[in-house]
Amino acid sequence: PGTVSGGSASVAYLVPWGTSAAARLLAQALRDGVKVKSNDLAFTHMGTRYPSGTLIIDVADNSDSLAGTMAEMAASTGANVVAVDDSWVTDGPNFGSGNVVRFSNPKVAIAWDQPTSSYNAGNTRFVIERQFGFPVTAIRTSRMAEANLAGYHVIILPDERGAGYAEVLGESGIANLRDWVAKGGVLIGLGSANRFLANPQVDLLSIRREDAATDSEEPASKEEAEDEDAPVTVAGSYLTDLSAYEASITPDSTEPDSVAGVLARADVDPDHWLGAGVASPLNVLVQGTDIYTPSTIDKGVNVARFQGPDDLLVSGYIWEENRRQLAYKPFVVAEGNGRGFVVGFTQDPNYRAYMDGLNVIFMNAIFRGSAHA
Repeated sequence: PGTVSGGSASVAYLVPWGTSAAARLLAQALRDGVKVKSNDLAFTHMGTRYPSGTLIIDVADNSDSLAGTMAEMAASTGANVVAVDDSWVTDGPNFGSGNVVRFSNPKVAIAWDQPTSSYNAGNTRFVIERQFGFPVTAIRTSRMAEANLAGYHVIILPDERGAGYAEVLGESGIANLRDWVAKGGVLIGLGSANRFLANPQVDLLSIRREDAATDSEEPASKEEAEDEDAPVTVAGSYLTDLSAYEASITPDSTEPDSVAGVLARADVDPDHWLGAGVASPLNVLVQGTDIYTPSTIDKGVNVARFQGPDDLLVSGYIWEENRRQLAYKPFVVAEGNGRGFVVGFTQDPNYRAYMDGLNVIFMNAIFRGSAHA
């Protein structure tokens, strides 16, 4: 069980960030109405180094029963809590710095029913509700086209299947989501949901899904790939031998080979709020065919990206072409959109609810995302 060291605090309680236990404490505190804030950067207090994302629970902002509440939450969640009687920070931003954000009690919704993958939707909801004890509202995806989303701070789009989000939502649903994000919502796409978010016709994320890379051709530019005025005919050609025929029947654009499932290393940007307290590198389960271009620095941040081709594989077998193409591509991107954010996890962070090493970055997307929006 977790403990509270230092007795009863006169200034604040600090909860070092970076563990599932700390995330469970945050979820419980917000659910119970405790006022919590967090430092985006690491700091040193009384000779102890605290990681970015550390929770700061001010005594003055909360009820007189805070000491008992912190002891109960530490015991029930397993989080370690430090009571402090001094706010002096010897390194890094202090407790009242502009780098400190105050958490809201976010209302979280998840897209449900068609076209979501029932496995991914169920696993994700299980992680949030059962492993971290935070409530989630399931909304049928088709209802999002006309629903008033203003009551939600975070909406999660699980893996898509079948028709896909664009068809189920329609133009009105896409417009509704876009308007909601611009007004301060946090939209989180998991796995193949990013096919929808990164679709040029939707453009909620600027990243783009890649075709298979080849050694003989340069990939088409974004402008070429998105050109709606491409000619309906192409130049004629002579097929003079068998090799020319074989080249002619080879598709110019194909998906990368499907990966059955491997663990790959991803490095994390520790300076972004989404990477706060996240241990790097992450071990990410990679499967399927989806590989995305990185976000450019004028659009957003590649908060976690896969390592180089010689280093990324942790376990399993991956085709040589996949290994080379996946290198340095994003696992997690965050892009601002109006007053809100769109966060894309290009691989499912909640697969079968056993990817525990990815819990902190996923909880950051929910809790820290809504705090920054």
